[in-house]
Amino acid sequence: MFPGEDKLQEGIAAFQAGDRAKAHELLSDVVKTDPENEQAWYYLAASESDPALRKQYLEQVLEINPGNPKAREVLDRIKAREAEAEPEPTPTSTPTPSGARKSRIRPLDPSFGAKLGEADSDVSFKLPFQIPDAPERVSWENLFRDGVMLVRKGFDVLLRKPGVYADEVEQATWWRFWLIAGTAAAGSAILSIFNALFLQIRFSTSLFNIIAVLLTPFFSLPIALVALFAGCYASYRWAVSQGGGGSLIKHSYTVALVWAPVLIISSALGLAFNLFGIGTGLLTLALSIYEFILISEGFERLHLFTDSNQKWITAVVMVVAVIITSIILGTLLGGLFVAGALPLML
Repeated sequence: MFPGEDKLQEGIAAFQAGDRAKAHELLSDVVKTDPENEQAWYYLAASESDPALRKQYLEQVLEINPGNPKAREVLDRIKAREAEAEPEPTPTSTPTPSGARKSRIRPLDPSFGAKLGEADSDVSFKLPFQIPDAPERVSWENLFRDGVMLVRKGFDVLLRKPGVYADEVEQATWWRFWLIAGTAAAGSAILSIFNALFLQIRFSTSLFNIIAVLLTPFFSLPIALVALFAGCYASYRWAVSQGGGGSLIKHSYTVALVWAPVLIISSALGLAFNLFGIGTGLLTLALSIYEFILISEGFERLHLFTDSNQKWITAVVMVVAVIITSIILGTLLGGLFVAGALPLML
């Protein structure tokens, strides 16, 4: 056993527990006393938030062992992102004529400047609940616009546009998570209403059935959002127990960026099937498999698993948790609706 073995194991344990600061401190001490420790350099890279230093540490791993596949893979991703990055144009200032009124112009990308959904007009309102990083006041117009912008980011992820997935995850906040998830869930609920109304008008004239369809969003929205978070939390706890080092918010946002556009597409396919008689079963299955693969790859990039199979297992844990939560909530809320609303319809 080499002199820093205990400190190495303690540093790895701290990293797996999510305490990157402590892990970084301990592993830095290890590489000082044992500069040829491949494992210590790898976990030091995993615990480092600075991309330049992470690259340097991974290069050290490969100098010790050129055949380390995980270090090579992560380093190649870092270099690919550097190659894709374009220098930002230097803004030029235009002189403002004397006495001209300055107007407040929001950037085209709401991620710069004002917070997503932020509004300062008379029609703005405060959110009824607190979400970290959320603006003090929002408006429906800005929430819709910025929520759609995030969902478009999700579609870019589905299209595998270079660098979008990793870059967006780096901007993860709980406000961005709930905004993209809420926008997608609301859009899916609206499509589901049109779908269900079409079926009810075509095959049933029951007033109760039509009213039940109109109340669908009040049940589908909370079920979808709570099930999503339950799946994210369960899979995150599993990832951490298996050596994952990502944070809960980045883990959750990794899921939401793929889940949101897939939810919209699935709802649109269901509506198309009923309206035009288009078979969408195989398309939906293929979309679900593709979603599973993308999220798994996102988990691997975020957590830097030493065992590549853990990305698949983590994704399976997420899917199972979502299904179980959806069934439980659907049963409970469905029972409450029938028990509470049915007597009023009779």
